[in-house]
Amino acid sequence: MFCKNCGTQISETTRFCPKCGTAATPPPSVTSPNSSFSSQQSSSFSTTAQSTAAKIKKNPIQLILIVAGVLVLLIIVIAFCNRSKNGMKSSSKAAGAYLVAVYDEDVNDILDLVPDEIIKQIMKNYGCSKKQLKEAVKAELRNESEDYPHCDSVTSYGSTKQTRQYSEYIDRRVEDCMDEDKISKMELCVVNVEDDYYYYDQPAYQYGRDKHTWYSMNATNFVAYAVWEKY
Repeated sequence: MFCKNCGTQISETTRFCPKCGTAATPPPSVTSPNSSFSSQQSSSFSTTAQSTAAKIKKNPIQLILIVAGVLVLLIIVIAFCNRSKNGMKSSSKAAGAYLVAVYDEDVNDILDLVPDEIIKQIMKNYGCSKKQLKEAVKAELRNESEDYPHCDSVTSYGSTKQTRQYSEYIDRRVEDCMDEDKISKMELCVVNVEDDYYYYDQPAYQYGRDKHTWYSMNATNFVAYAVWEKY
């Protein structure tokens, strides 16, 4: 730097000019604007955190509610992940949907009444693709629909009763494609259709950890039989 009086160059540590004796002025220090902002921001965050911690400490119920909310959300997420995209919300609707699907010869509606896991196992066991599986179901539906001439629609649902005799309703062709131990519940349903016709003991079941979805045992048997028949 230079002396402000005579212009002589002097070092920054010199307090007086060696030539004229004038007191030297040190250069102004440069403060980073980011440093100031960072300090203020850190202080703000620290204050907020301390305030929140103090409120929770004073009101433990608030902490309990937060933890409970997180647990409920976690349970909902787990249940959603374990749930199949197929199936129906009740046993009666699953049983009735099968009758209408056969009448309509609707392949996709039939497959919607079978758990994804079992469909994949049927494909694996019989060495067929999803397209081939659908073709087999479609071909067999032409024959099956003749047995359901009054099932254009469901008029009402009758009573349901629970059964533990799962094996009585599982076709031998599907035995190797599903794990009977994974059936958590099975109900036999009465389904009323057009012209005062009704079908009784139509089996519907819940499978795996999903406790909210029902599948048709008839649909499951039919898909396995159709693929077995063709391949």
